[in-house]
Amino acid sequence: MEVILGQTPIDLNELKQNLFSTQIPADGVLSPGQSLVYRICKPAFPVSPRSGYQGQYYYGQNYDFPYELEILLSVKRGTSELVMGKDYNLEESRTDKYAEVTVTPLLKVEQKTDLTIQPVVQVILNGYSVSRTFSPETVTLLPTVPETYFNSFLAESTSTEILRSGEYLQASLSTILQSLPEGTSVDSFPIKTTMPVNGKPTLVTIHSVRWEAFRKPPAGAAAAAPVKLLEGQDFKAPDGLGKITSRFLFLPKEEDYEAYAKASVLTECNGITQTLSLTTPSTIIQSAQSAVSDIVGGFDLVPDSFHALQPGQALELKLVHSVLDLAEPIGNLVLGALNIPWKVTGIDWKLSKKSTTLAAAEDTPLKLGKDYFLSDTGSSPFGQKLFIQPSLADTEDKAVPETFELKGTVSYLFNGVPAVSNPVTLLIKQLPIVKEKILSLFQVKSSKSGSVRIGEKVLVKLLTPLESLADVANPFAAASLPDLQWFPIKGGLPIGGISLPFEIRDIAWSVVDGDGNPLAEGVDFQTTEGLNSLQTSFSFLPPKKWDGAASSLTRKVQASVTAFLNGLKLPLPPLELPFSNLSLLPFQDKIVSGILQHLQVTRNADVLEPGTPLAAELTSSLAQAGAPAGLARSAEGIALPEKLLHGKLPFIDDLLPFELPIPFQIKLEWKLYKQVNGAFELLEESEFHLPAPGGNTSENVWKDSRLDVLLMPQVKGFHQLAEIELRYLEANLEIQIPTLPPIKTSLPKLPITQIPIAVPELLLATEHRLDDLDQAGDRLIVLPQSSITGLTRWDLLKPVLEKVNGQIEAIYGLLDGVTGKLNFVLMLLGLKKALGHVLQPIGGNKLWVVEALGDEITDLGDLPKTDHGGIDDDEWDDEISGFVAILPNNRKITFYETAGFKGDTMEIRPDLAREGGTPFGNIVCILNNLNVDTDLDPYPAGTLSGRVKNDDVDAIRFSNAD
Repeated sequence: MEVILGQTPIDLNELKQNLFSTQIPADGVLSPGQSLVYRICKPAFPVSPRSGYQGQYYYGQNYDFPYELEILLSVKRGTSELVMGKDYNLEESRTDKYAEVTVTPLLKVEQKTDLTIQPVVQVILNGYSVSRTFSPETVTLLPTVPETYFNSFLAESTSTEILRSGEYLQASLSTILQSLPEGTSVDSFPIKTTMPVNGKPTLVTIHSVRWEAFRKPPAGAAAAAPVKLLEGQDFKAPDGLGKITSRFLFLPKEEDYEAYAKASVLTECNGITQTLSLTTPSTIIQSAQSAVSDIVGGFDLVPDSFHALQPGQALELKLVHSVLDLAEPIGNLVLGALNIPWKVTGIDWKLSKKSTTLAAAEDTPLKLGKDYFLSDTGSSPFGQKLFIQPSLADTEDKAVPETFELKGTVSYLFNGVPAVSNPVTLLIKQLPIVKEKILSLFQVKSSKSGSVRIGEKVLVKLLTPLESLADVANPFAAASLPDLQWFPIKGGLPIGGISLPFEIRDIAWSVVDGDGNPLAEGVDFQTTEGLNSLQTSFSFLPPKKWDGAASSLTRKVQASVTAFLNGLKLPLPPLELPFSNLSLLPFQDKIVSGILQHLQVTRNADVLEPGTPLAAELTSSLAQAGAPAGLARSAEGIALPEKLLHGKLPFIDDLLPFELPIPFQIKLEWKLYKQVNGAFELLEESEFHLPAPGGNTSENVWKDSRLDVLLMPQVKGFHQLAEIELRYLEANLEIQIPTLPPIKTSLPKLPITQIPIAVPELLLATEHRLDDLDQAGDRLIVLPQSSITGLTRWDLLKPVLEKVNGQIEAIYGLLDGVTGKLNFVLMLLGLKKALGHVLQPIGGNKLWVVEALGDEITDLGDLPKTDHGGIDDDEWDDEISGFVAILPNNRKITFYETAGFKGDTMEIRPDLAREGGTPFGNIVCILNNLNVDTDLDPYPAGTLSGRVKNDDVDAIRFSNAD
């Protein structure tokens, strides 16, 4: 919009935009009661008020136009509009440069609160108006401090109603002192503390304190103002007048008067700075005439600290007097025109301990030189340094300060007359010694900071509080307190500024395991210096019992110390020094090698005849006796069930100070092998037998390791004896050593030669039935040339067969009742029956023994026999009625009906015998009667294939079975 005034248009929008605003304070943060000034101004827009809200607007140099400026203000708290006159006051003022609005919030808030102020300015020029709305501004109100808070500040004094000459009035700001945390320094300003304002902890800052002293007007002087007293003229302030606490020494006047102290305290809270005027209660100051009588009570003690003393802390005391200058022990007291000489001749001190139980209980007097000590400070004639023997408290929470009362009675001459003062008293608090802190001075140190091997020597030493005073870098140095060798050990233990009698009467070392169980010297550990000296050595031995698993040991060295401090016994718990991860691992290979070097397998023989069991034992010069146990089969071998062989190795190593007895345990498992195609294979259960245990009379300490086993002998023909298979015995070991994982190893395999049962391959043919011994008839034994030679005489063959029969009898007796060897027993039973027939006495009948050249007989008619009157009865053609065949190693015999290996045939096949459908190693075939028309019934069944007519056998051939 443009307004035409005269000939020059005025742009009201430009006028509007030239307005701008500021606020004071700029951050908009208001303390309680503080106002916000909002200023609307424009440097080129003079607003010189004439009347009301009107002014003049100068445009260029030619025009002077009247205008009106109106300021509208919106004040909100959140979204609520505040009410002027209720929630805030508004004042407006104008100058030629600006118009400003002063906003004073009337709200009282307990926490920071934001207000929103938004002004709208309207300008009316020559009847035309334009307005501008300014952006809202945020104002923050700080919490209001209630008046009750400032009223809570108090000033107090320690004076009574009457203050004698020389006595101090101690004025303090008790409210402030009580709010300060313990230990807060009050020597300098500002002092910050926390006090409750509006129920919440609020920071309060004390910027300064200034004390003054005033004299109250005499009684009856109406409306008279108090008289301000002057420092140095009317009173003395030895502590100064600018501290939280100040002492006032009012000088006596000609008459008694009342005086008090007043403090001006500059405080700040929530942004409000206020000077508080705090006044102490008034007290009566006696006149100068009372000074003479006040000399008796004018003495006082001034300590260098009002805090509780630490144990052994010195308390410096200064004797002062209210009117006498005690810088020297002699002087004159000037009282007006009087000049009276005085002299202090001595002080009698007494110290007592206040009772902490009953209020009426008597104090305990203490002895000078025993319970407390006094010495001159040297700073003044009557300066004293006090040391009080501290008591003992078990723990920090029980370290409650003890209260003592010191009384001093001064002897003096006043004007030549001896006199004594009233007792000067001072209450002193001192903290006790915490036993835990004394106990922490006892330590057990070791010469080994890292891991310790079992058996390795380690030095341990008790470091005492006395030794800690020597400041020895190496506690094991040779000259580290050589006087601490014999008990009792006595010395002075510095506590603060005093030395308390300290005594160590004895020490007892012990060792426990990780669970706290006590261990025995000589069994679990060794020591060369004994167990009752400040320094000793330990070598930890391997445990005698362990579960066989790998685990490091934990040993704790304990020192039980009997000590006294200031005559009181210190309740010292056992001091411990743990040693973890104790292990024999660094020596493992050497230990195992040492054990294996002493192990040996003994046996009854390296060559076993058939039927002779193998007896083997594990022996060692390290063996120790254990509980008996038997053998049992394991998954792969023959083991001692739940039984360990015990031993002890005397172990020596350069790292060990002595021979270390190392116990060990061995789990033993015997294993039996055979070689198949150059590789070792475990024997099957059918290839050996464990007889029932009998009486073990072995003198071997490890006789429980005995193995009695019957190796099933092989049955071979004479032609196979050069192919004897060896059996191998192996001792499989699991060596268990304390702290080490189980070590599995084995001793070298030992070859065992098992002599086989040497059975001659033969055919026994009988002229009549096999069981018919009543008729006269010959018997014929045919031996194949390929398997046996040189035994074609009965006197040579018979011993061989009898030996085999004896071997079978022995083995069969050992296996009687054994169910696990059925196949082998069936084979033995058949061989036993066959040999029974061959060796059966035949009376007067004749026995022929012939060798089948080329393993065959082309024509049995070529073999002679006794003629018993039958047709062609002088030869064996068509004369075989029964037979016994012994054919080891899968051999067979073929019978031919016609000489020259012609005609019908019948094969003797022992290998075809079955038990339960499975071959069982049969090597015999027995037929009682061939001369029958019915089916033949051989033993074992199934060992004949084919058929010849009755006893029509003319040719025989030995050969390998298919």
